[in-house]
Amino acid sequence: MKTQFKLNVMKKLFILLFAPLLFIACSTDDEGVVEVPELVITSIDCPVEDIVMTAEVKVTGGTGRWFVNVSVKITCAGEPVNGAEIMVKYGWVTLPTKIKTNEEGNAKGKRKVTTSAKPSGKVKVTIKGSDDSKTETVTF
Repeated sequence: MKTQFKLNVMKKLFILLFAPLLFIACSTDDEGVVEVPELVITSIDCPVEDIVMTAEVKVTGGTGRWFVNVSVKITCAGEPVNGAEIMVKYGWVTLPTKIKTNEEGNAKGKRKVTTSAKPSGKVKVTIKGSDDSKTETVTF
């Protein structure tokens, strides 16, 4: 009888400890739709009409270990913009990540996503020029 009692206690303890974890794991948004990221490019000493921005988002990895890779290229009047700061705001992260363009006007950012389904969504890019700002949306 003592062994049976210990097994029942262990079973109840197991349920008490792991049921909340199972509930949390099953109740999270696992549809793969991720609101990522929002890019805000700091002011560039260039009129908005002369700024050309190309943003690309690629998702790599596999179930439970996805990576959202953001690549941005910025030019002003055909010339690469070096040192432009880009704030990448991922929907599931509180603070934005800051990335900067290099001599070729390129910048890259990467974030891990832990969903079983492949992430998809939109990227919102805001460019602030010397005279105005413009927003573009990239779907991935």
